[in-house]
Parts: sequence; structure tokens; C-alpha cells
Amino acid sequence: MKLEINVPSSLSEIPLKHYQEFLKVQVDSNDEEFVAQKMIEIFCGIPLKDVVKMKLTSLNELIAHFSKLFAEKPVFQRTFKISAEEGEIEFGFIPELEEISFGEYVDLESHLQKWETYHKAMAVMYRPIVKTRKDKYDILPYEPNKDFQELMKFAPLDVVIASSLFFWTLGNELVQATL
Repeated sequence: MKLEINVPSSLSEIPLKHYQEFLKVQVDSNDEEFVAQKMIEIFCGIPLKDVVKMKLTSLNELIAHFSKLFAEKPVFQRTFKISAEEGEIEFGFIPELEEISFGEYVDLESHLQKWETYHKAMAVMYRPIVKTRKDKYDILPYEPNKDFQELMKFAPLDVVIASSLFFWTLGNELVQATL
């Protein structure tokens, strides 16, 4: 059986929602073979019934490919774009992190705890850019917005992982400074 599949070549081609879906499978199943098959189903968009028909060598190559992709440490990006019904929306990271509101802090603190709510954290960290001048920009004021939270499920995974590493590093630096 010949099967044509789209294999993401970088983390930027994987939306956050697929990663969240994959992590849920990993947590819910102890069967490594099943998890590997689901990984290919989720990230390549192939029905599971077709994944099980693939040659073992092809399956192993895909597993190695995704293992290599997820081993990457992506670079932090201040801006990125998501295609939406209204067209392409450019999002920018909070320009003045030390100036965040209490509401932003509380929402970030709660949504950064689990990957299944990470799209909500992304909607706090990154908001639509409303004005740009040279290399600076202004973003929409913070207000919890379910539409932006849902849209963030389509954020590129490299941006998402880099933002999580940013906050993890920041947290570690604050702990070290406090000691």
C-alpha cells in the first residue's frame, strides 16, 4: 500500500493543539508502541488504521525524526503570525514583562502549570500587535479572551516551547537571585 504523508520538518510546522493531544496520549497510555503510532497519526495527519499498515522501517524512521525534532531547543521569538478567518494576525510577546498587571500574573501563573492549559497562557503572553514603530510594538491590553485562547491552539510549537523555556529559565534565575 502506497501512502503519501506530510511530515513536519520543524517544530514551527506543528500547532500547539497537536502537541497537547500527543501529551495526553502519553499520559493516558503505558503502551510505547501505541504512543508511537498515535504520534504519527497526530503529527502527520494519518488515520491510525493506516499507520498500523506502514512498514516497520518507515515507522522507526518517523519516530527517530520526531525524537530529533523534540530534542531541539528553539530560539525565543518576540512575534509570530497565525492565519485566522479574518486573515493573518501578528502576535507580540508582552513588551514590558515587569509591567504586567496582577490579572496577567495570576492567569499566567495558573495556566503555565499544565500543558493542557498552555494555549491560555499563550493568550496572556502573546497578544495581537496593534501598533509598530521600528523594532518596537504595542499589543492589545490584557483581557481574558476565549477566541484568542482558542486561536493559540494553532501557535507554532517552536514559539510555544521557547516561551516555556523562557519562563522556566526566568523562574530559575529568580530562585538563584533570591538565595
